[in-house]
Amino acid sequence: MKSHLLIGVMLACLIAGCGRKQAEQPSDKNTNSTVGNPLTAPADYAGAVVRSKTVAEKVVDVASLKQAIQMFYASEDRYPQDLNELVKSGYMPTLPKPPAGMKFQYDKTRGDVRLVPAQ
Repeated sequence: MKSHLLIGVMLACLIAGCGRKQAEQPSDKNTNSTVGNPLTAPADYAGAVVRSKTVAEKVVDVASLKQAIQMFYASEDRYPQDLNELVKSGYMPTLPKPPAGMKFQYDKTRGDVRLVPAQ
């Protein structure tokens, strides 16, 4: 089980690190920017840590759910009817809680789960 968690964390780091890089826009040299300012560096760092922790938690939760769904499919030759069936069948100890303002959306025909804004 620890190896599955380790794989999930490594997958989350890989996904979080990959992405398209946008071209930088030339900035006006007369504007005062707080980005890169040594006086605001601790606050900038703390904000970045909080944001990255939130993103990593989202990725790990969805990755662990997808992995449990694939294990269920491999054993049962069908997708679970709902996410609670993963817990009932013993593929997960409990369902992870989605971040505030979000919910898990599960498609039982494709076995796909993702985070969407709660309405």
